[in-house]
Amino acid sequence: MPSGVISAAYVASAIAKPASETRITRDARGAAALPAAAPTAANSPPGSGAVPAELDSVTIVPSQPVLTIGGTAQLKAIATFNDGSARDVTADFGWKSSDTRTVGATSSGMLAGLASGQAIISGSYQGRQASIPASSAIGEVRWSGPVVITEAGTYSGNWQSTDPKTPAVTVATTAPVIIENSHIRSVAGLIKAGVAGSDLTVRNSIGVAVNPAAKGLPNGIFLEVSSPARLDVENNYIENARSGVLVHGYSGARDRNQTIVVRANRARNFNGLLSDGNGGYLPGDGSTRGLSHFLEFDNVQSVPGIDVGWNEVINYPGHSLVADIIDIYRSGGTPNRPLEIHDTYIQGAYPYQAAEDAYDGGGIKTDGGSDDTAQSASAFNSIHDNQVVGTVNYGIAFGAGHDNIAMNNRVISSGLLADGTKITAQHIGMVSDDIRGTNQSNGSMYNNTMRDNLIGWTCWRSSCSEEGYRKDQYFPASPGDYTNNSVLPATPITIDTEENEYQVWVNKMISAGITVGPAF
Repeated sequence: MPSGVISAAYVASAIAKPASETRITRDARGAAALPAAAPTAANSPPGSGAVPAELDSVTIVPSQPVLTIGGTAQLKAIATFNDGSARDVTADFGWKSSDTRTVGATSSGMLAGLASGQAIISGSYQGRQASIPASSAIGEVRWSGPVVITEAGTYSGNWQSTDPKTPAVTVATTAPVIIENSHIRSVAGLIKAGVAGSDLTVRNSIGVAVNPAAKGLPNGIFLEVSSPARLDVENNYIENARSGVLVHGYSGARDRNQTIVVRANRARNFNGLLSDGNGGYLPGDGSTRGLSHFLEFDNVQSVPGIDVGWNEVINYPGHSLVADIIDIYRSGGTPNRPLEIHDTYIQGAYPYQAAEDAYDGGGIKTDGGSDDTAQSASAFNSIHDNQVVGTVNYGIAFGAGHDNIAMNNRVISSGLLADGTKITAQHIGMVSDDIRGTNQSNGSMYNNTMRDNLIGWTCWRSSCSEEGYRKDQYFPASPGDYTNNSVLPATPITIDTEENEYQVWVNKMISAGITVGPAF
């Protein structure tokens, strides 16, 4: 089942007094501070004749840090010697986190709460190792009831809805509205803007969807907007929602100012399961699932300058059920200013059971219907410099539309669960194919390009056996340019191969100076 949300408050653990007269005091911020050391064997200068003290132990303080998502905590590493002296060795400890997707750790011992979950923080000094558990969660929040926004302004709060029919936040105005520095939790939609022509910014906020406890109902959507004039969604954290951002139509001026930005958001475990009415979920097969996406554009046509970039989306097997993580349905930009999906990390799109072979979800797709025309089809989309990892059925797909390009992406999947189980539905890395069987014949699918991508995709289907259980790419539909794609060598693609992709992503964010998710 999808992971629960842990609520906890950060409490710094006390530091034990060393077995000597040396005392550890605290500065004005409460951090451990050691007094200037008296002349001892541990710190005497060379040639003084003192026998060097031996290292007894290294202790990390606090011993069980609990972080809030978007928050930080400073750890210290304290070395104790056999002469009773102690030393702050934080800078030399070599800090590591066992799960950098959940809790980050810098070389100076600063932790960052990135997502709900736990990690082991460890390091060593002069060969002595130490480790502690750390956790990250939404934290203790004092909730207020749902809010309806009818006037322009900047709004911050902690809003919650316990009614499956009532969003936590309703935006009912076309005046400029900014929602920031907020916590939002709901059994229904989290934020809904149903008025055409809205001008909405949602930034630096946390949204958590919870089970609606009504049989057959799905979890809520983080942000659902109908025909906005302008939309800006940045640096948010989204967890356990049915979908992240769902945009129906567009009513802006189609200029540089009135466009759509979805940038630097962090998301975990999109959940298309339906509630069983008792706090759990129905099995997740056949009709007992709802459509689930991180981002869906629905008939957002010919909008210049749409920017979808630097988002981090991770779904874990057994804790999520998502369809197409980014679904571009009859949507796109213009020839001079395409809709850009770029520099985004996508990991995981799984059937709820590994043995299910009917699963058709995946990473990024242009989508459409059998009655598409050249004017209504998904067109002028630029998908570049993304990483799509372990999304099972496909990585990047052109299923409809024209004048779309996918280039400089990394598309990798082992088709394995952590325990080595092969995922039956595993299929293809990059594909351009007419999903409805009519889009080529009616003239709406043409001039699509996939080039300069790195692809490595395992396929466990019997039809893939002759290719060494690989199906990296397939381009039958009106190819434009499908040259220069690089394919990983025929050696097995492993879980470690996938894990390396996240480190590539972390290094990329650091190099670009990008901060993903909220900061409080």
